[in-house]
This record gives sequence, structure tokens and C-alpha cells, in this order.
Amino acid sequence: MGVQQFFLFLVCLGIIIGASRTATAHLCTLTGNDAQSISQYNQCKADLTVSGMHSNKTDKPPTEELSALKLENKQLRLQLEVIKSRLFELLKDL
Repeated sequence: MGVQQFFLFLVCLGIIIGASRTATAHLCTLTGNDAQSISQYNQCKADLTVSGMHSNKTDKPPTEELSALKLENKQLRLQLEVIKSRLFELLKDL
């Protein structure tokens, strides 16, 4: 495994871990670092996301929920930029 592939794997793993922290019920576990294990983990997380999208009723009005989602989206984009800049700094030193 090359250095660039290793760093790409770390970035992907960081994104997956970051996304899993926001889930309220963590039922999926990553059992290995091979392609099959990662694929099973991603499918499990996708299934949880789809089942969570169809909740019966929310307490927030749609405008508040939309504002909260926009704020979360902005924060995630900032996190992604930080990860990208760190990755480029690491790759630059190679």
C-alpha cells in the first residue's frame, strides 16, 4: 500500500468516524480494513440513514430544521477543508 493510498484511507476513515458520531444509535461496526468489511459497514450505515429519514413526526417546524441542517452542512464543509489542507501538507512533505 502506497503512502498516498494510506493517507486517502485515513481521510476516508476519519470521515466515516465523524459521520458515525452524529448517529444516535450506533449499530454498525467496522470489523476489518479490507474492501468487503468496509463495504458491509457502509451498507449498514446507509441502511440506518434511510430508516432514520422516515420518522413519524418532528418537534421542530421545517424552517428551524432547514436552518439547523444548513448550519451542520456549513460546519461539515469547514471540517472537510481542514482535512484537505492537512492532507495536502502531509503529501507536500513527502
